[in-house]
Amino acid sequence: MLRDYVASHPGWMHLIAGDVLSAMMRQDSEALRTSGTEDIQANQRLLVERILEICARHPDKRVLLDAHCVIDNGAGFVKVPVAAIEDLHPDLLVCVWDEAARIQVRRACATDRIRPERTVAQLDNYQKTVVETCEEYGEELDIELVKVRAGDGAGLADVLSEPALGSYLGRGAANREPK
Repeated sequence: MLRDYVASHPGWMHLIAGDVLSAMMRQDSEALRTSGTEDIQANQRLLVERILEICARHPDKRVLLDAHCVIDNGAGFVKVPVAAIEDLHPDLLVCVWDEAARIQVRRACATDRIRPERTVAQLDNYQKTVVETCEEYGEELDIELVKVRAGDGAGLADVLSEPALGSYLGRGAANREPK
């Protein structure tokens, strides 16, 4: 969905946090995902630095960052610290969500990456944690949060359209007084 949006909107650049981190650390994404909590959180600080470097090299592009706010490392859920999000100075947060049963079906069919096997109830808990974490980021950073269902490319396009996005631009963390 995100990749498709960027492919049809040349003013945008799609960065996948896991791919950026994997290339930077020279480790596969599965090894990074299954790291311990302290390593995952430390990696977020390094990731922010690299993303900001990439953005600086492409000042003419808007960046659509494809990233998880909660990482299921197999042992539990690791929340990405709000400071990592704040340091990126986002203008808008988009939480891509779905029903747990649909996530389970997609995971069962996916061959491109490994995910821990989870029951529908566990995935529902994960999804609730993701939405709550995004809401916490939005509240703490005073940034608009929009929720888009997974696969809703039209909904994403509406959120990121010029008229809609114009109301969000310039409201990022870099443009506000600290709380």
